[in-house]
Amino acid sequence: MKPNIFLTGFMGSGKTTVGYKLAAMANMEFCDLDALIEKTVQLPISRIFEQKGEFWFRQLESRILYEASEGSNKVLATGGGVVLRQANRSKMKSSGIVVALAADIDTIWERLKNSTDRPLISGDNPRKTLENLYRQRIALYRDAHFIVEVDGKSPEFLAGEILRLINAVN
Repeated sequence: MKPNIFLTGFMGSGKTTVGYKLAAMANMEFCDLDALIEKTVQLPISRIFEQKGEFWFRQLESRILYEASEGSNKVLATGGGVVLRQANRSKMKSSGIVVALAADIDTIWERLKNSTDRPLISGDNPRKTLENLYRQRIALYRDAHFIVEVDGKSPEFLAGEILRLINAVN
């Protein structure tokens, strides 16, 4: 029985992409929490924010996290804001191994600058909004068992690096 692995990190850090690769390499189930939220509500996240607001979304996100955390042998890619609630960070740490994917703000901007489905960085100056949000959250991502730098590394390499880190302590 393998412990769950939670991937956290800022939006655009590669949680879903690396998560798929990691789950395949480790022969574990892959679970994308944002996709589960969208499936539950039958709306894209941008529409959930628009129609219900961020507070409602965060409540649902916590519920889905707790449900998905049950059991073992899963790689769970979380949403970028799941770390905003201390209870979520505690739940992840007590339910498995938390790996934060750390990306430089320029890397994130390059990945997200043409995105139209990121409600938290829409508006007149998305780069400035992104930088402010990044600064507000960066310390929260450090509340993890491992921090993995992603800049310039392929998803396959990162998945292997995460497995090596976890296997070294288990």
